[in-house]
Amino acid sequence: PPPPPPPPPPPPPPPPPPVDLSVSDKAHRPLSQAERNQVEMQSRIMKEIIVPVFVPEKCHPKVESIVRLLRDLEFTSSPASAPSSAGRDNNGEAELRLKKVKPFTPEEWDRMAHPVPGKCPSGPIAMNRVKSIHRQCQEYKVKADNQRRKAEEERSRVRRLKREVPDDGEFLVGGDGDVGGNRRRERRDEIVAAAERFKEATNLTKVYEINFRHCIAQSACSNRTKYMSTCWRTLGPETFRVASENGMVEVLCRNEREAVEHCAGELAMDLTRLSMDH
Repeated sequence: PPPPPPPPPPPPPPPPPPVDLSVSDKAHRPLSQAERNQVEMQSRIMKEIIVPVFVPEKCHPKVESIVRLLRDLEFTSSPASAPSSAGRDNNGEAELRLKKVKPFTPEEWDRMAHPVPGKCPSGPIAMNRVKSIHRQCQEYKVKADNQRRKAEEERSRVRRLKREVPDDGEFLVGGDGDVGGNRRRERRDEIVAAAERFKEATNLTKVYEINFRHCIAQSACSNRTKYMSTCWRTLGPETFRVASENGMVEVLCRNEREAVEHCAGELAMDLTRLSMDH
């Protein structure tokens, strides 16, 4: 009999999946100047924050009652002890005085600072605690205000520069040919740089405001804030990420967070009660 026919050749292997050249290129090519600037800016911002970066802001304790009290106070010192940039005077003593009327009148603040002997024994303690909080945390408030002003300046600069470089490419104050084109590119580079400074100042404002509130919680209720921070770090970033994706992040460390909020609220109530009892 004739020999059997040879078996058919195996089918060719499937073609490899298409390679995403953009991803591969981004993974291996050197960073551009703009990308390096972004990385450096992010690094500078991360160095400033004093809370774990993986904890979303909605998980931070709400200490607005203390923030309101501090907004109604201003730091003053005697001529012999001028305040330093950190909001402290040279000998460590600070005097808090009324800056705005709400929520207490000047007479009420005076009574809280100098309570009647034998009445409201918690009053001096509460006022001293507020002074201590102010001394420890005012630095972050000052930095936030400075960055907020810087962001507004850079925003105004971007708007002014954009008015000088129309969208149609015509340069209002430039000449013709390469000279005008070079000046237009230089002005647009200035817009990009100002926009990056605005972004960094805006982010730093947010960071310092977070630091300010966390410092308040730490100064007013140190033990409870310590337990809350321990809970954050025990759970870790992966737990917070999964909880955020499932819309349940606010339940993490809720008891510890609410304990800090109650503590801060009690301090504000002590000052309010002291004012009302006199």
